[in-house]
Amino acid sequence: MNPSTIRLALASLLVLALGGADAARAATIQVTMKKDVVADDGRCSLREAVTAANTNRPSGRTPGECVAGDPHPVVDVIKLRRGGYVLKLGGAGDDLDLGGDLDIAESVRIEGRGFKTKVKNRIGKLNVVGDGDRVFHVDPQARGGVDAFLVNMTITRGDVGCTGDGCATGASAIEMNGPGQLTIERAAVVRNTAKCVGESCNDDRQGAAIRAVGAGRW
Repeated sequence: MNPSTIRLALASLLVLALGGADAARAATIQVTMKKDVVADDGRCSLREAVTAANTNRPSGRTPGECVAGDPHPVVDVIKLRRGGYVLKLGGAGDDLDLGGDLDIAESVRIEGRGFKTKVKNRIGKLNVVGDGDRVFHVDPQARGGVDAFLVNMTITRGDVGCTGDGCATGASAIEMNGPGQLTIERAAVVRNTAKCVGESCNDDRQGAAIRAVGAGRW
């Protein structure tokens, strides 16, 4: 083998090694409980998993908590079990994933186990018409560079609303604010509600189940 061939082979191996390292870096966060809680209790809820992916920090110090996500541009993977995940922590309007909808601030892939994996919002009624919040809010600060992949699940019972002249509800299931990519694979988006009460409320771009604004696309 001549020296040029050896250099080419070594370069190819280096590229493969670097590619494998990048793939291995992506964190896999396994959700281990269905309740909507935030607590250092040795278990990993869906909300805690999203926050761990957003902040690149574990959800607590106790063994069994959600592992830390990896920094942008790595796409972390959150894995769900079959069954229902009901969002019950109040806080419509919060953009830090502390309550209400699930706020996705860094690129993530959330994988269910089929249509029987249901993510739904049932927080108590607030000062709006409807239960108070959607299910997913992608890049709520519109910072850009946030891609979301929602795979193998049913997204249901998002319920937003507003009262007053000219009010606008936004999307009832999934809203994406920044310039990123929203990908929905093998998923059902059903029974989501956006209700507006008042004169000239909403417009043709409001009230949908899924909405991308700020150059976002899906």
